Amino acid sequence: MNNVFSSMAWKFTERIASQLVSFMVSVILARLLLPEQYGIIAKVMVFISIADVFVTTGLCSALIQKKDSDDLDFSSMFYLNIGLSFVLYLILFICAPAIGHFFNDTCLSPVLQVLGLKLLFSAYLSIQQAYISRYMLFRSSAIAALAATACSAAAGVSMAYLGAGVWALAAQQLVLSAMQVLFLVIFINWRPKLAFSWHRAKTMLGFGNIILLAGLLDTISGQLRTLVVGKYYNDEQLAYYNRGDLYPQTLISSVSGTMHTVLFAAYSQEQEHIGHVKLLIRNGMKRSSYLIFTMLTGLACVAEPLIQFMLTDKWLPCVPYMQIACASYATWVMQIAGQEAIIGLGYGKDYLIITIIRSAFHIAALLVLSKRGIMAIAIGSTATNILSSLLVCRWTYRHLHYKINEQLTDLLPALLISLCIAGVTLQVSKLPFTAPVLLITEVISGVFVCVIISAATKNESFYWILSKLKVLLSVIDKKDRR
Repeated sequence: MNNVFSSMAWKFTERIASQLVSFMVSVILARLLLPEQYGIIAKVMVFISIADVFVTTGLCSALIQKKDSDDLDFSSMFYLNIGLSFVLYLILFICAPAIGHFFNDTCLSPVLQVLGLKLLFSAYLSIQQAYISRYMLFRSSAIAALAATACSAAAGVSMAYLGAGVWALAAQQLVLSAMQVLFLVIFINWRPKLAFSWHRAKTMLGFGNIILLAGLLDTISGQLRTLVVGKYYNDEQLAYYNRGDLYPQTLISSVSGTMHTVLFAAYSQEQEHIGHVKLLIRNGMKRSSYLIFTMLTGLACVAEPLIQFMLTDKWLPCVPYMQIACASYATWVMQIAGQEAIIGLGYGKDYLIITIIRSAFHIAALLVLSKRGIMAIAIGSTATNILSSLLVCRWTYRHLHYKINEQLTDLLPALLISLCIAGVTLQVSKLPFTAPVLLITEVISGVFVCVIISAATKNESFYWILSKLKVLLSVIDKKDRR
């Protein structure tokens, strides 16, 4: 179990470091580019994200879930993935003019045709990530991800300064995918063999197809909001909505992405020890809720001075969307650990049923609220996420006897600390300071309250995080001495 949570610490470090660099770059780009240019990229990414599910979800999950996967399995799935990515890119390339016509946007088509090349890199990258997860090589993965993020940042900012507009955003995305593949080729000891077994691939496709279908439904229901906003509202409004969603999504993906990568592999290896799986889920729930609740609460409280200082006043309309998104993503805590157990233990059909019901919630809410304004769409998303969380809770009780009162008990300490943070920072926000000073004051106040209460209550998650930070710093210190 120590190995599992040490791996989680490395993966989380990778996510935080990469997201920090991405955040700084996004601040620079948001100052250089117009909101409507972000709106164009948001519409393009709807279709690329949906296509990307085919090459990053089902096949790779099957590789990790299979207990005895070997080089032949990985090579077979690699060639299958690469072939699929070429077919999907060709479909996107051909359909791009029609998609541009649908949005009545002539510049959308060439951007989609170029950025669609991302699928080819994603196909290779997804198998590399499956290998990393299988053998928990997260240290090498962290170094590669950070290096790739730095390269993509340089490409995006350089092109923005040269006046490339929306192409700067496209270049940043494309270079990130390409560099991730390149650096992982350098840092991990896996290469596809000149071997392919249809029998092996077919065996894994059964489980993989279920996860693929579930992932596809999740992605479509999520991207449908962007599609509807992009169709019925203008690019500028879409940019505000997406920008408001971006920062809380970045925080939640740092935690949920870490847990998905590490816990899924751990659950797969503990398929015959349900008691161990329940303990992993409980620890995951406590630690992820501590991180997610406190960070999202803090972000919601400092949203206005943060946007005003970082992105300038032209982006202030995104503040209420950001605050609603923080509340919406906080509900993911009860879903993350449970979902990974569902997949890792091989209950693919149960996961598919949950995803179908969850997608139905999202689509129904969107159909009802699509023409009532973007704010109504955002609030509806929060409501459906709460329902989805309760749905996953029901499954964890059914199969792992993880009762709802146990789950709420595990969440309560983080929730109380977050409420204290909100109470203090909201009072500080009333001070007559300029945006930069107010932002710094609110952040310091929130962190101070979090640390004091965590230490006073001897919060287990707080001390676990401190222990992992000490380990990480000691490793860095040893490397510096060498």
